[in-house]
Amino acid sequence: MWSLGQIAGINDCIYRHMSSNSYVTIVDLDEFITPRHVMTIQELMLVHERRGRMIGSFVFRSCVFCLEYKQDIFPHYIPHFITQTCVRRENWIYPFLIRTKYIVKPSRVIMAGVHHVWNLCLVQRGETSSCKSSPGSSLQKSSVSWEQKDGGKSEVDPMSRKYLNHLLRSKAVKIWKELF
Repeated sequence: MWSLGQIAGINDCIYRHMSSNSYVTIVDLDEFITPRHVMTIQELMLVHERRGRMIGSFVFRSCVFCLEYKQDIFPHYIPHFITQTCVRRENWIYPFLIRTKYIVKPSRVIMAGVHHVWNLCLVQRGETSSCKSSPGSSLQKSSVSWEQKDGGKSEVDPMSRKYLNHLLRSKAVKIWKELF
């Protein structure tokens, strides 16, 4: 019953933004998408649009950053933001459509689920709008694991510090340092 309410909420969000937004991102609050070859999600979408593809949904495979893993060796240089101090993740990534999240073009969605779009509508000339797995990015989820973590099954994610320099120069960090 709970998952049906979640699905209804997701579809309501997509339909409410159909006329006002080009894209809608469906992620949990403890997740964020990290593009690998460009700096922003907007740039990632533009790269695919320039290629003339009829893509209605971008699916991002998930990897888990467990909070129990050993933190970075220099956390005193970095504000206490989980995304920058917890850089170790599980050494495997969930398969396509398992625990994934997505970005959709709301005008092309018929029915969406929690982890991917179920139905996309037809577009001009009878072509089908496709669902694309995005190898150029990943979904990072910070999580507390129910198992004891020894650190042996983890690895440092090479993209975990992609935004660090930008973050350290940001106004948010200056305010953080003043407050704490």
